[in-house]
Amino acid sequence: MAQNINSTSLISANGSPLHVVAMTDLVVNMGGLHIPVSFKVVRNLNYQMIIGADFLVKNGVVIDYRTSTVSIGDDLVRLQSYRETTNCVTTLNMIRLPAYTEATVAVKCPCGIQEDEIILLEPLPSVQFKPVAVANSLNRCQDGKTVSRLLNLNPFPVTLRKGTRIASVQRTDNIVSCIPYKQADNVEQTSEINCIGEVQNLTPEELEKFCSEYGFKISPDLTSGQRNELLLLLFQYKNVFARSLEEVKQYPGFQLELDLLSNRKVYHRQFRLSPDDSKIAQEQIDSLFNLGLIEESESCEYNSPIFLVNKRDNTKRLIIDLQGVNSIIAPKLVQLPKMEELLDEITSSKPKYLSVCDLRAGYYQLFLAKNSRPITSFTSPSGRRYQWSVLPFGLHNSPYGMLYVLTNLFSAKKYPFSIFFFMDDLLCTGDTWESHMRNVKVMFQTLQDNNLTCNPSKCEFGFSHVEYLGLVIGSNGIQISPRKLKAIKKVPVPTNRKSLQRLFGLMNFYRRFIKDFSQRTGHMRKLLIKDEPFVWSDECQKELDYLKNCLMSSPILQPFDLNQDLVIVTDAAQKVGYGWQLLQLGQDNKLHPVSYGGQANTRAQANWTAAQLELSALALALRQYESFAIHKQVTVLTDNSPVLHVDKWRCVNARERRLITYLMQFRLRIKYIRGCNNASADYLSRMYQDMTEEDRAQFLPEQAEQDDFVVPISECRLTNEIEESSHQICSLNPQAAEFSPAENRS
Repeated sequence: MAQNINSTSLISANGSPLHVVAMTDLVVNMGGLHIPVSFKVVRNLNYQMIIGADFLVKNGVVIDYRTSTVSIGDDLVRLQSYRETTNCVTTLNMIRLPAYTEATVAVKCPCGIQEDEIILLEPLPSVQFKPVAVANSLNRCQDGKTVSRLLNLNPFPVTLRKGTRIASVQRTDNIVSCIPYKQADNVEQTSEINCIGEVQNLTPEELEKFCSEYGFKISPDLTSGQRNELLLLLFQYKNVFARSLEEVKQYPGFQLELDLLSNRKVYHRQFRLSPDDSKIAQEQIDSLFNLGLIEESESCEYNSPIFLVNKRDNTKRLIIDLQGVNSIIAPKLVQLPKMEELLDEITSSKPKYLSVCDLRAGYYQLFLAKNSRPITSFTSPSGRRYQWSVLPFGLHNSPYGMLYVLTNLFSAKKYPFSIFFFMDDLLCTGDTWESHMRNVKVMFQTLQDNNLTCNPSKCEFGFSHVEYLGLVIGSNGIQISPRKLKAIKKVPVPTNRKSLQRLFGLMNFYRRFIKDFSQRTGHMRKLLIKDEPFVWSDECQKELDYLKNCLMSSPILQPFDLNQDLVIVTDAAQKVGYGWQLLQLGQDNKLHPVSYGGQANTRAQANWTAAQLELSALALALRQYESFAIHKQVTVLTDNSPVLHVDKWRCVNARERRLITYLMQFRLRIKYIRGCNNASADYLSRMYQDMTEEDRAQFLPEQAEQDDFVVPISECRLTNEIEESSHQICSLNPQAAEFSPAENRS
């Protein structure tokens, strides 16, 4: 029964008056204990009910904050503390805040908030600085939504899931005073000055420790002053570098949309995984989800299987096989820069200092359009469905997205002849140290403004020459990387007639380009006579040196051409080694080598099959020009029949799975060539028999970790020019048969 009381008022904790409009008698039920209480009714009270100290004393209420319990009547009734959860705003979508960033995010208002009502948001103690900070703010509620200001003070990204409570809703009647805040015009300038001042206060020891932790490669030729200046700049822009996936950010200005060739749905059932592999796969999927790289999927029309591949450190890497969905995605054209123009621009200023940066997990830094994400759906071992929110490795159009973004960012900058890029490799030059540092700062600032991050362990700074696009670029011009010619430089002296015959198999392939071939090989050819004693003379050595120089210079060896497709010739010799050549069409419409390569077998590799060695040779050949080959058609010539069916290869061990996984990202067309016509690659695979142990050790496999992400092969036909020119190898021998029609169009 309520009574009107106009003169009675209460005082709140902040000193403001609360006007009482009525009184009422209620019976409060606390854990089964019924207590009659007289209440005063107040307008616009934020809480449903407030019990005063008089009630607590009268009924013997004891509050235990340590256990969050309340006891009533000498512990007659014990209640657990109740936390209000309904009067809070929650996140509308999953939110990922990069390290040291601030953002305004959309939140959902609780029920009971009127349209256009002004509300006060106060941080929840359970959320404040755990893990983000929430700002107090006055907000207007519209369509059941409003916004909240969040700050991530952590050195790592933080992900808030959809529906996370971040702030409580308070009535504006609780506000005593409100003063408008006006931001000063020079806030950014002041912050920058403070940041620079903090950097300059670092000692050389602290800077060297920072360099060691990040793993930068800095030229040893720099003076101590230049090195210190460079380290100060690197420290100032240290948020441009990501040492792990947790520090990788996303570019906000682009989302890749996938166009489908048909309405066909692609749903491939999940492979069966062992219990241990299922556990590892689920852990990695949970990690990707927490990083915001994937999200939950509601699509039931697409599914790509997942599996694991072993890495060199005995850990396993999650792979999503997108080969099925790639077959229905329309390819997007990628216009690569012309090699000649790019090299001319780089070398025109005769740069004295060069720096190279490589983006870390570049695809993960670009968003996938929301309407295209269901196409990338896959199923986790727990049965939950996920889809990519960023570009995954293996998606047919991921390289297009990367090239499109970098073209927009670096094609029209203030210093157009000082910053260059090809895919995710950035090159910065300078003819003086001051101009180089200025250009590097422009590059860092551009990356920072667009939330792009680099891999510090793959960055090189301040060198007089660097390896870029398979070439060594410096102030002295352009040279072919020594790694591309290592196999030819180390050609050993033949020890018997059989090894000399293999050497001539390589030389005969290019004899049309070698001036006076017959006259310059007379002493070597005499050793091929049946009854002639095999004695290697000084004249033979001079002829061999002449042939080696011809193989490493024009017109045989030609610079790599970005406008031409690639031809790879491979061969493997069990218990010996494997070799390869990279060829391209020249202006004379004939195949010319652009790179040679080979590798000697280890004791373990001596037990591999010839097909496994051929796959290894192909993978190592592709790695030399990986960023280019991924955009082009690659023709592979091999005399190993099982390699023709690499798209149907059934892996029997983790090693084969790694190789097949790597090869799937290229557009390969594999053709058969008879062994008698594969003399050039055959020699590169068997020349290690004639080497000393010291020379042979230089061709053993490197211990550097192999790339292990997967990009499936897409269907594409080779150009007619490559199709016709591939027969040049057989045309060298008039009696040799043509290529076998057996081929693999992947």
